[in-house]
Amino acid sequence: MENMKNFTGLTSDQVSEKIQQGLTNDFTAKTSSSTWDIIKRNVFTLFNALNFVIALALAFVQAWSNMVFFAVISFNALTGIMTELRAKRMIDKLNLMTKEKVDHSSEEKRTQTKGKSSSETPKGKGRRSTRKSTKRKVEIHYVE
Repeated sequence: MENMKNFTGLTSDQVSEKIQQGLTNDFTAKTSSSTWDIIKRNVFTLFNALNFVIALALAFVQAWSNMVFFAVISFNALTGIMTELRAKRMIDKLNLMTKEKVDHSSEEKRTQTKGKSSSETPKGKGRRSTRKSTKRKVEIHYVE
C-alpha cells in the first residue's frame, strides 16, 4: 500500500479555467452513417454501374426478356439499404441508452459537477484507468 499515490482533482478555479480554454471531454463521435450515405453506398457501386450499362444496351436493342437480371440487382440494392437503415436505427437507440453520467467522489467536485455527463467534465489532473475490451481500448479519466 505504500506505493499508492495520492491523486487530487482540480480546484474550482482550475475547472473554470479549463472550461474557458475549451479543454473539456466534449466530443462528437459519429457512430452511424446518414441515410443518404447508406443509399449511396448501396446504389452507386461499380457492380451496379456495370449492370446498368448492360441493361441500357439491352433496352437499346429491345431485348426485354434478357433484362430480368436488372430486377434482381435492384432488389439486392433495396434489401441492402433496408438492412443498413434497420442497423442504423438500432445503433442510435443503443447510443442513447449507454450515455453515461459521471459521479465524482470528492466533496468539492460533487457540489459542482454531480450529475454532469462525461462531456462536461474538464480535462486535466485526475486518476487514469484503462479497461481492456475485446474490440478497443477504453481510457477512463476519474476526477477526484
